Amino acid sequence: MRSIVRLRVLGALLFALLGHALPAVAGTAQGCPGEDFATFFRQFVESPAVRDSFTAPAVDRGAPFPIAFHGWNFIAANSPAGAPRYLAVVLRHPTAREWRVEWVAMRYDAEPADGRWIGVPVEALGAPGRLTFTAAEDGCWRLTDDARAVADSPFRPGLQRLPCHVRSDDYAAALAQAATGLPDDPAALELGWDLASCLRLGQEIERIIRDDPALAALRHAGEAQLAALTVQRPPAWRAALERDEARFRRGLMRDVFILGDGSFGEWDPRPDLSARLEGRLALLSRLDQPRQGVEGRWRNASGTVTVGPAERGRYSVEADAADIDFLGWTCEIAETMVPAGGGLASEVTSGAVIRLRVEGGLLVVEQDGASEFCGAGGTLAGTYFPLGPE
Repeated sequence: MRSIVRLRVLGALLFALLGHALPAVAGTAQGCPGEDFATFFRQFVESPAVRDSFTAPAVDRGAPFPIAFHGWNFIAANSPAGAPRYLAVVLRHPTAREWRVEWVAMRYDAEPADGRWIGVPVEALGAPGRLTFTAAEDGCWRLTDDARAVADSPFRPGLQRLPCHVRSDDYAAALAQAATGLPDDPAALELGWDLASCLRLGQEIERIIRDDPALAALRHAGEAQLAALTVQRPPAWRAALERDEARFRRGLMRDVFILGDGSFGEWDPRPDLSARLEGRLALLSRLDQPRQGVEGRWRNASGTVTVGPAERGRYSVEADAADIDFLGWTCEIAETMVPAGGGLASEVTSGAVIRLRVEGGLLVVEQDGASEFCGAGGTLAGTYFPLGPE
């Protein structure tokens, strides 16, 4: 999967630094203004008195402090009134005694005056900066360095690439919530960030398919094949095929990236999309008639299950699957199974019990527990369709 860089205020930082979550800072500092660094830094940003008390003498105070807090987000302290310039800020803890605050001016795809929902990062603007805080003997921290235009910033300059970690069937409801005003809940803000980036990517992929004649023809051919299958197969197939097609379309986001401005930069995704649509059409054209026995090859959008003929009461089963919703895991098994409960069950559990049965001409796979042959908690569970010869 192509490398995807995610530059944003870390979720943990958002949880601790929301303006509504902490009381305002008094005009003078009495002791350390926070038990954890995130709370301390939020108050350091908001209060000149705190900054004066917890800045080391060696730091040049001639340059104005660069960061302010506005709504839910950080902004440049010199932002014009009514036109906040938003910052991306990341807290790093490289040593036990040191905290680093990495920051850069960032253009977002929504920049409201109230400082709340700012959307997703589009482009890093200007040079990044770094604030270094060092633990003192009193248990608090002191600003020991205020560096501008640092060379080793974690921020990638220019346009930002966006990730996708959310199921597409969750987009509409969550974005409708965001559109009516997110509640004062940092978890909702975190969810909205991912949803916006995924929605942008999914919409752009669908637009490319619609606008490209060759891709549109492949999509239409696949839809015609799906329609024919629902007519020629039992009613139970309709729901199963609809679910599988939805997962396939989510899977088109695998290995695909999009820039923050909604473009793909110099990379052309059409050859990759063409190969995937052609593969899907080939799969749909190979779906066989409903099968009563468990033997044979079975397939869905995630992978394949192959069940060999019985030998001395045991069946050889090979299966491979990949996560196409969250892009996180693969499963590969090759083992023997024995008849159980009207189907087959794994003879050696390998950390999980896997069961196969035929229901309505489809293969239903169930998996209890995590198999050592599946990474990141993956599973072979799902509904598979019978495959005919190539």
